[in-house]
Parts: sequence; C-alpha cells; structure tokens
Amino acid sequence: GQKGLFIVELSPQGAAAKAGVQNNDRLIEINGKNVENDTHEEVVEKVKKSENHVMFLLSNEETDSYFTSQKMSLSKENASLRLLPLKPRLIEIQKAKSGYGFYLRMEQNTRAHIIKDVDSGSPAAMAGLKDNDILVAVNGEQVDGLDHESVVGKIKQSEERTSLLVVDKETDSMYKLAQISPFSYYYKAQDSTPAKEEERVELHIEQEVNHKPRICKMVKGPNGFGFSLNMIKNKPGLFITEVQSQGPAGRAGVENNDFLVEVDGVNVTDESYDQVVARIQSSGDRLTLLVCSKDAYRYFQGQNIPITASMAD
Repeated sequence: GQKGLFIVELSPQGAAAKAGVQNNDRLIEINGKNVENDTHEEVVEKVKKSENHVMFLLSNEETDSYFTSQKMSLSKENASLRLLPLKPRLIEIQKAKSGYGFYLRMEQNTRAHIIKDVDSGSPAAMAGLKDNDILVAVNGEQVDGLDHESVVGKIKQSEERTSLLVVDKETDSMYKLAQISPFSYYYKAQDSTPAKEEERVELHIEQEVNHKPRICKMVKGPNGFGFSLNMIKNKPGLFITEVQSQGPAGRAGVENNDFLVEVDGVNVTDESYDQVVARIQSSGDRLTLLVCSKDAYRYFQGQNIPITASMAD
C-alpha cells in the first residue's frame, strides 16, 4: 500500500548489497532529495547523475507499518546511520608544554576551519588528528558559522585538554551529499543498531507500564557513556537509543527508547537536539539522567503532569 519504488533483483555481491540495501526496501530519498513521487525513469536518471557516489534513504515494510501506526513521517532525522561507510572522528587531545601541535586555517571560499601542519609526535598527531581534517565542533560546540578567532578562542579556553570533532574531505563530501550535519548526527553514528530491530521490539513486546521515572547515574567509559540520542522531526523531546548493555548507561539502568527528561538536574524536554548533546558533552566524566519509559511519558503527558526527579524511587 506504500507509494514509491522498491528495490528488486539485488546482486548479492554488488556495491548496494554490501552497503546494506536489501530486497524489497522502499526508496525514500536519493542524495537528500525525496523521490517517493518520482517515476522510475526519473529515479534512474538521478542515480546515473550521481556518478561514483549515491546516498539512499530506505525503509522496509516493518519500518513503514511502525511509523504509520505512530502517525510519524519517515525522514533522515530518524534514520539509523550504522551503515554509513564514513563517520566523523572525535579526537581527544591532552595539551603538552609546547601546545597541541597543529595549526588552524580558515578557507575563505568555503568558510571551513581546516587542520594544518600537524607536528609528527605531537599530542594532536598521537590522538589521530590529520592534515586537512575539517573541524566540526570544539568541546561539543559547533564551529560552523564562527570566525577564525572565535574558534581559536574556544580551543584555548579548554586549557589542559580539548575535544575536537573532525571529518576528512571524503567524509565531509558524503555528509554534504546526504544533506546531513556530522555534528547533529555524531551520537547516532556511534555503534548504532539498525532502527528496524528496535522498532520490531516496540511493535511486539508489550510490557507492564511502570510510571515512575528513573534517576540513572553513570561514569564515562573509554567509549563514552554508551548510548545515543534520537529525535522525531517536528516533535518535542529526545529519546535514548543504542544503549550498550554493558556500557555505563546500560549498567546505570538506562533502557532503549527511554524518554530523556533531565540532564544533571536540568529539564531538557524543550531543548533542541544540539543543545542537549552539548550539555551531555560538557558534563565531564560523570552524568546523571532522569529518564522514563515512552509509555510513562505518554501517560504523564495525557494527565498533564510534569515529570520531576522527586517522583523517582
């Protein structure tokens, strides 16, 4: 019953199959442009024009029925990025007496902040920073639109240690092709599990609703806090996905699809995705979240009851 074009006769050893495309997947976007109302010929033409790289947004029957039942529209904002071949890199650098060991330049035509002259053996080189990396964020704050002095100031502010989110040129091109921001999607690019698996769990498992929110305290591990944040376009609020069962969040009692209410005692239900990500990244090594199940969230919304930490056990 869904409109659009479907993938058939997929070659098992072809580039599409290796990229995660499956038979009977429904095609929603090509290179960031919606093609649900395009003809077969128009779609073929778009793929041909893509030359060496093409980016598909796909759904399948199970995902379609879940989103339809939730009256949610499908878009790249709620897609899993697990299958993207290139990802942003988070570089944590400890400052030495001589500094971090790299220079920053701003390209006049693109206004991009480019890493230059990384000294071999410097803290930057040891942390994995490379010449011509493009800077996306400093200590969880996006640098897009900032001038050179402001970005340098942000790096200097951090004194002993700085955290840089970067992409190489190829990764930058891929995200531009898909029209998605590496900053906004950084959390989702980490060890994602496919969206369809999580949706299958939601569709078929009905648990007894516990309406109490939970306070979850965790200490950052070597791979971060061990969860991702997700949002539904044009709807308030963020929910938690991709909880690593043995990670800090999993051990603290955070569960997949929990609704995020507070970060370190501050209510974030009306904050944007980027604001909440920045808040979590600036929390240091310890993080306290107030969460509740989606069913509990719907219950409290329906009763018009604000969710607070005092309700937790």
